Amino acid sequence: MAGGEKSIRTALLGVAIIVAVVLCLLVGNGSVGSIEPGEILRPGSAKGFNLVLITLDTTRADRLGCYGYARAKTPTLDALAARGICFDHAITTVPVTLPSHTTIMTGMYPFRHGVRNNGSYQVVQEHTTLAEMLKDAGYQTAAFVSAFVLDKRFGLDQGFDVYDFEISEEGRREPISLENERNAKLVTTAAIRWLDRQREKDKPFFLWVHYYDPHSPYESPASFIAPEAGESPLSVAYDNEIAFMDVHLKRLVEALENKKCSPDKTITLVVSDHGESLGEHEVLEHGGFIYEPCMHVAMILSGGGVPDRPCRVSDRVVSTADIVPTLMSLFGLPLKTELDGLDLLTVSRDTKRAVYMETLYGQQNMGCAPLFGLRRLKDKYIRAPRPEYYDLRKDPLELNNLHDKKYAVVKSLDQQLLNMMLGEKDDLDSKRVMTEEEMAKLKSLGYTDVSGDSVSLPDPKDHLPMMFELAPALRLMEQNKYAEALVIAEEVVDRLPGVEVPLLTTADILCKLNRTDDAINAMREFVSKYDSIAVCIALAQQLAEVSRYVEMETILRKAEELDSNCGMISVLRGDRLMAAGEYQQAAEQYHKGIELDGDRLGHVARNKLANAMKHCETPNQ
Repeated sequence: MAGGEKSIRTALLGVAIIVAVVLCLLVGNGSVGSIEPGEILRPGSAKGFNLVLITLDTTRADRLGCYGYARAKTPTLDALAARGICFDHAITTVPVTLPSHTTIMTGMYPFRHGVRNNGSYQVVQEHTTLAEMLKDAGYQTAAFVSAFVLDKRFGLDQGFDVYDFEISEEGRREPISLENERNAKLVTTAAIRWLDRQREKDKPFFLWVHYYDPHSPYESPASFIAPEAGESPLSVAYDNEIAFMDVHLKRLVEALENKKCSPDKTITLVVSDHGESLGEHEVLEHGGFIYEPCMHVAMILSGGGVPDRPCRVSDRVVSTADIVPTLMSLFGLPLKTELDGLDLLTVSRDTKRAVYMETLYGQQNMGCAPLFGLRRLKDKYIRAPRPEYYDLRKDPLELNNLHDKKYAVVKSLDQQLLNMMLGEKDDLDSKRVMTEEEMAKLKSLGYTDVSGDSVSLPDPKDHLPMMFELAPALRLMEQNKYAEALVIAEEVVDRLPGVEVPLLTTADILCKLNRTDDAINAMREFVSKYDSIAVCIALAQQLAEVSRYVEMETILRKAEELDSNCGMISVLRGDRLMAAGEYQQAAEQYHKGIELDGDRLGHVARNKLANAMKHCETPNQ
């Protein structure tokens, strides 16, 4: 009987995939009509159901089959879309992982929940997360995340009974990196284990599974898509990461279809936290810009109570901030606070709706101006030193900036953006002079040029593409041509003062050329002007290499002010104590580092601790 059930499920999945392929073709031809979510889903219709939230890190909507990408190998995602609701114009609030997930979990825009970047922010206890709301309603809650950037120290563990994260050796990066990870296979296995063995079978559950694979570096364990002539290897590698993720998402979906998980009473929501730029606008990856490749995300709702057929919401723009109010409405649960997102089951279609977007990544990481914007169904406004306005229907690639030709529209949108950030319900008269209190509030939110003065920070359009110029230096380094690489890297440093990556690349090249003092001097000058935990740690490591421990301790104290939970600070202190023969104190420092930051430090720190303990046992060795 079990084999027969599996055959039936496989056949149904095959039919769903065929439907998904047809759906993709129809979407590409614009032949699928839009549905009204409130006409097919009622508030409270999923009361008591299980909830599965699947977040796809760094996943562009336009690289999935269900969003019309012909080369995609995403049959699992396509099948979910073929038997559920696919939102065609879903927009993230910010193209950065931690703040984006905070919006997904709170229903608030970043300027309200306060998490504006990775690593240096934490979700405050005063905010109520989706997990806390469901836990209060009697749900058991479990999260399985795939990258250190979502480690529990950053606060998204609020409300979860289980918050599971473990770095794999294959996913280990630098010991201070936010990008230490585990792949889709491992996180899926952990989630399925909880479903099978650890959850209470008589209570509804909320399961959150986060997949990080499409994030750079693109290193899929398997190849699913072969490059075509002239195609960028980077683009193909990215597609293969998504394909690998989809393979293991299928395992999770099949586990959820098990009768023990009550599939007829389980709602699944799939959403990207943000997308990825693959060279558009001379930009790679994400963070610094709010163009469509990074802001247009996948959002798919399926499961019990959702129509078992392909449905599209294509006549309105929706935000990731809408997730919490919509789910709480669907599950018949009250909201305890007013949110920025809307309940998509009860609001009427509004083609003029504008959803909020921002990024402070460029300001905080690259020394350029922050970006704020509004996205409507047909157009987009980006507030920058050189503002941008795009007609997305005629110009989906955002190549023709109409700012100067559509001044009246832009002025109205800018006022709407101001009102939104000030918390005003109704449009204020654009001619009204803002109070000093209002101006101070906007400035505290990162909104520059409030008074109309020129913005002093450079426009990201001029600033960030210079990072492309570092690529030849990296290729020369791979060929051991360090002198030639240094010339390029130093030019980029001169043009991008305050940016970590070119500086650290230059310091690395200098060390390869046995110019350690020059590398130390360059990093010392950098940390005297800019707050950078990465450069502080790199500088401390180089100072330790040349036994300049007094200066190293000064730098470590500065690093401690920036991030007191960085385990490498204690490890480097332990190294200094080991060199001085203070084995017991060294062991204490290694132990402290592991306690603070064991996931990122891994076996290297544990080996150092074991070595120190060995010396403690044999002090005369």
